[in-house]
Amino acid sequence: MKVEQIYDFAAGFYDHLFGRAFQHGREKSAGRINDRAEHGAQVLEVGLGTGLSLPLYRQDLHITGIDISEKMLERARRRVASDDLKTDIRIMNMDATKLQFEDNRFDFVVAMYVASVVPDPAAFLREISRVCKVRGEVIVVNHFASQNRLVGAFERLLAGLESVIGFKSDFPLERVLNFADFQLIRLERVNAFRYWHLLHFRNAPQTGVEYPPPRLAYSSAAY
Repeated sequence: MKVEQIYDFAAGFYDHLFGRAFQHGREKSAGRINDRAEHGAQVLEVGLGTGLSLPLYRQDLHITGIDISEKMLERARRRVASDDLKTDIRIMNMDATKLQFEDNRFDFVVAMYVASVVPDPAAFLREISRVCKVRGEVIVVNHFASQNRLVGAFERLLAGLESVIGFKSDFPLERVLNFADFQLIRLERVNAFRYWHLLHFRNAPQTGVEYPPPRLAYSSAAY
């Protein structure tokens, strides 16, 4: 099954399965943006889903949310209306590997639970870097392959079911951490059992310009 088919099917029960379970990561991501964004900043959320994160953003921010699943976005639109959200929110159906935005468009790009879902992670990373402003900030929240031998073996077993479960269970952290256009600001673990990572980057495309490295910050439970 294609990714959009899997998540169209899951739209009706997604919030019940993954709402509370993944909320800590959403709160951490939105909180970091709220703390660091200037008034009226432009924020792109890639993989908006049913819009569970939308009530968490500051009302002065301009939020654009995209997802490949129209069924998920229908629920996000209903959430905006039912919660009477005052934030400026734009919701669009779009492929994360083919973003329909100009270069240097957004101050912040956040992608929660997306990196291991997209069929072409390299294209996804290139695109979110492209549409983020130079020296803007990128936040990626995702599950990555465990360093624990037993857990890792189970993840590799599940990897064969990607077309059914909708994500790569053995997706390596290094695919994102070592992306050339990102400078790491902070890494921390989130959600239940701290099994997911939040990676906070400065967008520093390889243009020949030397950028000073950001000051790194690691949570005490980073690894």
